Amino acid sequence: MLTTGISSVSADEWSNEVSSFYYSEHSGDDVDRIKDVSLKYKGIGSFDSGDEVITSNASLDTLTGASPTGTVPSVGTVQVMTSPSGGALISNPNGIDYGNFNDTRVAFSANLDKALNDKYLRGNIGISFSEEKDYQHKGITVSLSKELNNCNTTLSLG
Repeated sequence: MLTTGISSVSADEWSNEVSSFYYSEHSGDDVDRIKDVSLKYKGIGSFDSGDEVITSNASLDTLTGASPTGTVPSVGTVQVMTSPSGGALISNPNGIDYGNFNDTRVAFSANLDKALNDKYLRGNIGISFSEEKDYQHKGITVSLSKELNNCNTTLSLG
């Protein structure tokens, strides 16, 4: 049973999936080259024997590390470079230069897919949101789809 506020909805079938991902890489000179940690959730609820389907997704991703800047190593000389976000990077006069980065992304989406006047015509409405350090997305989607040729062809609008 799902409960929101005063109203409640009972799904015929509800499935949940949770996953995690961890990746780490070190460079030859003992620098944490990159680290990626991700958590994901997906829930699907089926109502009225599949005539209505609710899908929700949520994710949290973090990415940190250091990337070679591509400058030519210079012994004893300091170089100043501009980073992609406008910051300054000062070179390592005795080795390979690395530019540090870190970012976190939070994302959520929810969709309702519903059979309309027959089982071959469906409507879908959804919302989505994603945010990173330098980017934000807010979206709404509306679509119609029609199954033809014994469900071997689907026409979609939206």
